[in-house]
Amino acid sequence: MLRSQVVIIALASFLIVGMYLLPKAIVKGKKQSTQSTNPSKKGQENKNPAANGEDDHNQPSLSKQQLAQIAGWKNAIGSSTNKEKKVIFADSIANLFKIANQFDSAAYYTAQISEWKPGTETWMNAGNAYLFAARFAIKRAKVEKLTKTARGYFEKVLQEKENFLDAQVQLAQTYLTVPNTQNPMQGVQMLLQVVQKDPNNELALFTLGERSMQVRKFDKAIERFEKLLSVNPKNENAQYYLGMAYAETGKKLKALEIFKKIKQVSSDSAKVTGATDYIKKLK
Repeated sequence: MLRSQVVIIALASFLIVGMYLLPKAIVKGKKQSTQSTNPSKKGQENKNPAANGEDDHNQPSLSKQQLAQIAGWKNAIGSSTNKEKKVIFADSIANLFKIANQFDSAAYYTAQISEWKPGTETWMNAGNAYLFAARFAIKRAKVEKLTKTARGYFEKVLQEKENFLDAQVQLAQTYLTVPNTQNPMQGVQMLLQVVQKDPNNELALFTLGERSMQVRKFDKAIERFEKLLSVNPKNENAQYYLGMAYAETGKKLKALEIFKKIKQVSSDSAKVTGATDYIKKLK
């Protein structure tokens, strides 16, 4: 074994980013034609998943300049009656919190945008933001709270677009992050249903592959990532994970080929650094 599971999880810091951004671009994509796994719509149409959230997001780790910027934008939000302007200011706050690695606070303001501009795209963005924050949270209670909020937004999306598979994948991820105690495999089962309906769904294939890496089923991970790369050969996250899986299963030549390619063509410094490190260890 070349790497421990700790390394696999640590690498998620840059691999998750691709997953986090992907659905935002896909929301406006082609219409899906498969069945949904979403719960009943009854009584949920106007429910705000983050309704009980508190605006306590002036983090002490931010600089005085950043805090001043946030204060100005918050004042502008409070004094404006124009929802479009509120969206712009909230987006600025969310982006600043992302830069500061305050992902829960970024999620809060991303969710605020969905209140002023409701719809499947903004709900999806809010769900993605909360799921992203959950995967970086340390305390279990906070992970559970963020994940539950993310789930609520994905459910709202599926109420409007019940056949939107990428929303189903993200909903499944909430059950991978915090498993259902009565059905711990629920998230995996949901992902397998998506792949059964759409064998080329990139997000589902990636998530299944990532899950296989986390539980050290490297042969299964290779199968998922090879399939994904047959659909989209340019997916660098899948390439990197495939190289890791090859390395873990002793396929050094295949792993070296992938990491050398990443080192040559990738513009992602984290991937280049990781690939360089792997090349040294594999030689």
